[in-house]
Amino acid sequence: MEINYNSLMKVIKYNTKKLLTNHTLVMGGFESFHNGHVKLINEAKKTKRSIALMMIKDPISVPSHETKVYAQLETRLI
Repeated sequence: MEINYNSLMKVIKYNTKKLLTNHTLVMGGFESFHNGHVKLINEAKKTKRSIALMMIKDPISVPSHETKVYAQLETRLI
């Protein structure tokens, strides 16, 4: 794993109306941090941009990918 867990992390609450520019956004519930999350973050690091983790406040309330589309493909590819 390539993540340095000793590095300083800041929690930043963004105004939802403010657009994140020049960031790589990694979104997830992060109820339990697993290898899939590590892979996402390592891929985001390759972009050489700041990484913004978007944590879903109540992951249980997110529609299942089997029943509903949570985010359109075009949105996920940005």
